[in-house]
Amino acid sequence: MLIINDEQRLQAGIPSLSEQCPCCGKALATYPLILSDDVEQTVYHAACAIEVATEILVDVYLLQSPCSTGAALCPVGPSRREIASLLR
Repeated sequence: MLIINDEQRLQAGIPSLSEQCPCCGKALATYPLILSDDVEQTVYHAACAIEVATEILVDVYLLQSPCSTGAALCPVGPSRREIASLLR
């Protein structure tokens, strides 16, 4: 939910703009703010909310993208060939 004034902020349960953003740690000093729909109903700066959403989209894309080898899961880290060359 977009929060653009004091009335909306109070309805969202944020008593003051001195509370800290969980993403960047700075005070929620200016509008607009974003209220997430998670259980805690976390409030972020608009820019921080966009950053979190972008990270989620990248993670989902990487999980859903097939590897170049066509494997169902992409290994993270060195390949077996790279490990074998290190052990020689």
